[in-house]
Amino acid sequence: MYIWFRKAFRRTVERIFYAHYPDAELIESEDYALAFPYSLETHDSFGGDFKLAAPIGIPIRSYIDYGLDQTAAKEEQKVDPMNHVFEFLGSMQKGEHAWIQILARGNKKEDMTFGMIRNRKSYKDMAKEEIARIRNSPEETVVFPDGGVGKTLSDEQVKRIQVMNRTGMYGTHWDVGIRAIYVTEKDAFDGTNIPALMTIWSPFGSPGYNSIVPDGTRWQPMFDYPWQDFNGIRENKRKVRIIDAYRRRSWFHPPYEFQNFMMTSEELATLFHLPGSVARTPSLQRIGSSRGEAPVNLPK
Repeated sequence: MYIWFRKAFRRTVERIFYAHYPDAELIESEDYALAFPYSLETHDSFGGDFKLAAPIGIPIRSYIDYGLDQTAAKEEQKVDPMNHVFEFLGSMQKGEHAWIQILARGNKKEDMTFGMIRNRKSYKDMAKEEIARIRNSPEETVVFPDGGVGKTLSDEQVKRIQVMNRTGMYGTHWDVGIRAIYVTEKDAFDGTNIPALMTIWSPFGSPGYNSIVPDGTRWQPMFDYPWQDFNGIRENKRKVRIIDAYRRRSWFHPPYEFQNFMMTSEELATLFHLPGSVARTPSLQRIGSSRGEAPVNLPK
C-alpha cells in the first residue's frame, strides 16, 4: 500500500501512522506508476474512474457498520470489506498489474461547472437536504385502526437517516476521486478481470447506504461498431491518457480536471487502512518481524 504526498509532510504522516499502527514499517519507494514501462506495442490496458451511485451526503457502509471498531469482539468474528480488495489484487498473475488510487484533499466547496465562480454546498448541507427529502417522501404504507391509510418512513429510510446523521453532521469532509487501472503484457491480458476491477468496491455498498460504481462517461467507453473507432485510434488514445492521468494523480487540477465527490473521514478510513489480523485471504501474506528494546547503555 502506497501513500503519495508532498515531501514536506513526511514527518507528519509518519508520526500519524506510527501512532495508530506502532508495528507498521514505512519505507520510501520510487513511484511504481512512473517506473512502469507502458507502451501500446507491448501492453494492453483498461481503466476507469468511479463515482457515487446515490447523492452526496449518503455514506457508504463504513468500518463502524461492519463492527471493526468493537474492541471487545473477537477477531475471527469481524469482517473487513478490504479483504475483497486484497484478494483481487493478490490474484494477479505474472505480467498482470492492477492499480487503484484514491485521491483526497480537504473539501474546498468548489464546483468546476461554475467556472471562475466556484460555489458548492458543503457536505453537511447536502446531507441535510437529503434527509429532508427522505422525510418528505415516506415509502411505507400503514393502515390505521379506523381504516385510514397513511405513509411512514420505511426501515431502509430510517436506517439511511440514522447513518447520515452519524457521519455527515460531524468530522472532516473531503473532496475525493477514485481511479483504477488493469494493465498487462499483451499475451497476459485477461478480460474477466475488467468486471472484477469495476465492481471491486461492491462490499462497501448495501441497502440504505451509498455505493461506489464505475463512471462510464470518460476514458474507455465500449464501441459497439467498427466504424465508431477506426483501427482502434480513439480507444488507444484513451488508454494512454488514463495512464498519464494516473501517473500525474490529476483529478482536481489540469490537465485532467473532473468533478469530484465528497466523503467523510470515516468513509476514507474504510477504503484505505492497513489490514489487521482480521484480514485473512490466501493472497495476503504477512512478514514475521519483531522489534527489540533499545540498549540501556545508549548515550543520552
